Amino acid sequence: MPEPASKTEYIVGVDLGGTKILAGIFNSSLECIGMAKVSTKAQRGVAAVVERIERCVRDAVDEADLNLKQVAGLGIGLRARWIFQRER
Repeated sequence: MPEPASKTEYIVGVDLGGTKILAGIFNSSLECIGMAKVSTKAQRGVAAVVERIERCVRDAVDEADLNLKQVAGLGIGLRARWIFQRER
């Protein structure tokens, strides 16, 4: 496992879909070094989906043998219309 004090920083990319959440951990060369996937379960509401995103990111970080302190940033891709339709 890389040292927590390591200067290497990683980026998390999250794909938030209607049925699944996929998180990938990328190094500075944009190579994917860890991934995790969970079901979205949108019927449980926004707070539950946010918790599932967190779980997925933590699982991906663990899969890459890293810790959250080594993550420099996070990006989330989603269909904005999808979110607004379910909020009404």
